[in-house]
Amino acid sequence: MDNNRLIQQIKSETTSRLYSKYPFFGAFLFQERMRIKTISDADFAEKNARAYTNCNDVIGVHPGWLNSLHRDVACFVLAHEILHIIHRHDATRGHRNPTLWNVACDYYINSILFSAFPEAKKRMTPHITVDVFIDGTNTDAVSSPDMREEAVKTGKYSTLPDAYACMYDEQIDIDEMSAADIYNMLLNKLPPDQKQAVEAGEELSKAIASAMAGDISSTEDGEACEASTDAIDKAVADAVRRAAATAKAIGTQSANLNRHIDALINRKQPFTEVLNNLILRHPALQNSAKHDYTRYTPMSATISSITRRASVYPGRRKKREGEAVVAIDTSASISDEDLANAAAVFEKLRDSGKFKTLTVLHCDAEICAVEQFTKRQRIKLNPKGGGGTSFVPVFEWINENKPNTDLLVYITDGYGEFPSKTGTPTIWCISNDSVTPPFGQLIRV
Repeated sequence: MDNNRLIQQIKSETTSRLYSKYPFFGAFLFQERMRIKTISDADFAEKNARAYTNCNDVIGVHPGWLNSLHRDVACFVLAHEILHIIHRHDATRGHRNPTLWNVACDYYINSILFSAFPEAKKRMTPHITVDVFIDGTNTDAVSSPDMREEAVKTGKYSTLPDAYACMYDEQIDIDEMSAADIYNMLLNKLPPDQKQAVEAGEELSKAIASAMAGDISSTEDGEACEASTDAIDKAVADAVRRAAATAKAIGTQSANLNRHIDALINRKQPFTEVLNNLILRHPALQNSAKHDYTRYTPMSATISSITRRASVYPGRRKKREGEAVVAIDTSASISDEDLANAAAVFEKLRDSGKFKTLTVLHCDAEICAVEQFTKRQRIKLNPKGGGGTSFVPVFEWINENKPNTDLLVYITDGYGEFPSKTGTPTIWCISNDSVTPPFGQLIRV
């Protein structure tokens, strides 16, 4: 049977099984926007690629390998990739190391799924715990290209070492830890030289990187997705709501999974989290990062053990560091806690290399104070001034002093005089629901 026919057969069988046992995932996968693509035998043999997603509308699988799995495990694989899409793990990576971020997301997702897929959990052992992963004790058993080529010839894909193992650690509590928390935990557990390299924007050593997962790809077949991030976010959110409604009508899904899906649908992000993600995605800073990971080749499915990861690395180009300005409306009713949290966001982004320095302008009807914070300096946002409000002086100051500013973040209550136009990319953080700025992007605080 050719690969395309096999893909259609697998999609039909697994979707049917997902519908009956895990209806949310079946309903999500069966939507018209979703596509399943074939990973070639060559990529399977050379790159150890088994499954991946572009975190939008494509899931790629190697049909021979997926067909060799028990149907419950095959459903787990597809559900795993679906959760990467739903959580938009490519868009939320930001400055983090791509391979280490993928592993953190894998631990997070598998912790969710194992409570909903008990049959698959029994068949997917041994689990790769965090300590085993960090130690890299399994790297000596990495399946060789010859073994993978033999698997292609014979079709015995499940005979590869640890074909059913995956990233899972029962000590990870997803009620207490996010994927970002898991990433930080993994980073802090790395050997000192590896941690230092990652924090400097370098790739990990081959010994460790070869053991890492690689099923998140922000590109499809090496080409960027045409849709904007906001459009993809909306499309995915709509798909989640439709799938959740179908799952609720069928009523056979586990309570734990239902709670997680409800939390996804109803979650309201704190303003600082929205600000963090918006800055990370902002097109004005995409070409000014210290290191731009421009291509990430899909590797192998998370479901398989770290013992047979291929060493596939993202490309990297060194680019200039950007210029960012934060303006604080000194008459705005922004809480001290929100200002402190915003300062922490800016510190993290500055130190990651998104921008070299951060200039803070305090303004009411005129510029009251100017502060500059370079790397390793703690950023404090303490408003200085008071009185009437005009936003015009900030934009005039930028034109005169920092015309190459890549991004302005303006924290205000929104009451004041707006300039007629500006060439400076702007994010407004406004503390009321009645004012909408005439330009820029808006976050309600």
